[in-house]
Amino acid sequence: LKVLQYMAAGLPVVANPIGVHCDMVVHGQTGMLASTPAEWANAIGQLAADPGLRQRMGYTGRQLVERQYSVQRWAPEFARLIALVANPAGGREAPRPGVPPDQVDRREVAVAADQG
Repeated sequence: LKVLQYMAAGLPVVANPIGVHCDMVVHGQTGMLASTPAEWANAIGQLAADPGLRQRMGYTGRQLVERQYSVQRWAPEFARLIALVANPAGGREAPRPGVPPDQVDRREVAVAADQG
């Protein structure tokens, strides 16, 4: 999550090439992936020495976050999933557990039938 937060802030990132970092960071474009201490030192050194590189990677990273990870990108999908979970029967009322006949209040049945 921190990698995405830094990228969203327009900052270039240096991250370990593990897990989702490999999906989030485009090496050499939105940041750098570094495994060894020497790779980390090299990546940080390159970014420290080149303001233009920092600016380009930061800008490209922000664009990637806006395009692939933003609320605007995912809100429609989340809304669809919430609607699906909230109403799994596809618009029909989900079946309710049965109530034994001797416990049903006849007035409730009549009201339910009238509302039908």
